[in-house]
Amino acid sequence: MVDGSFLGDYARIYDYAHNLLRSNPRSIVKVHVQPAQEGNDVKKLYFQRLYICLTNYKENFKLSTHFIRLDGCFLKGLCGGQILAAMGRDPNDQMLPIAYAVVECENNDNWTWFLELLIDDLGGREYCLTYTFISDQQKGLLPAIEELLSRVEQRFCAGHLYNNFRKRYPGKKAKGNHMESCQVNLLPNLGKRDESNERVQWRSIQAHDEHPSKVLE
Repeated sequence: MVDGSFLGDYARIYDYAHNLLRSNPRSIVKVHVQPAQEGNDVKKLYFQRLYICLTNYKENFKLSTHFIRLDGCFLKGLCGGQILAAMGRDPNDQMLPIAYAVVECENNDNWTWFLELLIDDLGGREYCLTYTFISDQQKGLLPAIEELLSRVEQRFCAGHLYNNFRKRYPGKKAKGNHMESCQVNLLPNLGKRDESNERVQWRSIQAHDEHPSKVLE
């Protein structure tokens, strides 16, 4: 921000949305506001959440691989909030944002709202069932996916899996075995599964059975 204030700019959120649509025709921008709480000025509206899907990014993604990475992060400015994002890759194998949203917090309601809009923008539920969704088990995300896309293929980030795995099995050797195990089902690696990979996979199963809620925390 160069001029103005954090709070004052929220009063111009509709101007921002209209400018996005003007410079990005056929894109989707959704602004949600809510009335002031009881006892305050009932005519005043407050920003709640914002969804943006730029058509050029979306169309480029449709030409590439059908993998969607779902993630969220905190906004550390004066007003707080969180960003929810759906990331993909274009035909040049470069990352691009398919859609993103600014919401008040990360929960099942906001993830459901975000995914409903994303599914609609990508062509509907049946078309989205052809995608693979990758995530880190964000708060409220997995129940939202189960509700909206119950049969969709899901995967988890290997790096985040290892961060939980190393709490019980630290060391560089365990890390190397973990990454090898994550790649063992890739086509070039078929037939190369060795004893160390089998052992690491067995330990992963044991950790999940003993602490199922913590494996992907």
